[in-house]
Amino acid sequence: RIMKSLELRGYVHKQARSGLYVLGAKIVSMGNAISRDANLSQIANPYMFELARSTGQTVQLGVLFEYQIMYIDQIRTTDALTLIVPTRKPFAVNSSAGGKVLVANLEEERMQEFLENTVLAKTSPRAIVDKNRFHQELVKVKKQGYAVDDEEFARGIRCIAAAIRNSNGEAIASIGITGHTQEITDERMPGMLEDTVKIAESISSALGYRG
Repeated sequence: RIMKSLELRGYVHKQARSGLYVLGAKIVSMGNAISRDANLSQIANPYMFELARSTGQTVQLGVLFEYQIMYIDQIRTTDALTLIVPTRKPFAVNSSAGGKVLVANLEEERMQEFLENTVLAKTSPRAIVDKNRFHQELVKVKKQGYAVDDEEFARGIRCIAAAIRNSNGEAIASIGITGHTQEITDERMPGMLEDTVKIAESISSALGYRG
């Protein structure tokens, strides 16, 4: 029964002649994704430390996972107010600056398909859960080149994120900072935005992006 369930989900495939089960396409795809993420983390890691030092905030590296965002790496500071975000756990894209910036950089057709299938979570009173309004937010994010989560995940928490691009110019990951509003203040926001965007550009260059 367990193998049949795995087969229905694409994790294994039953061979017609032998009746034996072999790994399915989905498990192979997951393995490739883990390998890709590990390489990305290795390249991004020193830049993440640099961003953590310059801003004093927690730094996260995120990728889209199905119709959500998932953080695959994280650098914490020694500050007593440091926030810890679970890695390898999917989050709703509307409550994450990283999620916003990645969806905003999808091709329009792919973005519409993504919005049709994703769930916009009401994680705080400020979260955007209407898909038309969220699409407007994505248009703004793409135009300005970064995303901000202004207490949309939780009260008292702000996030800033920018896209990391590969050699083909595709936005394959996000890098961002997360901190308390008393740390990421209106006064400090412009400097932190500049640092985040610069680090995203540096990682993109290391991946071969020449845009």
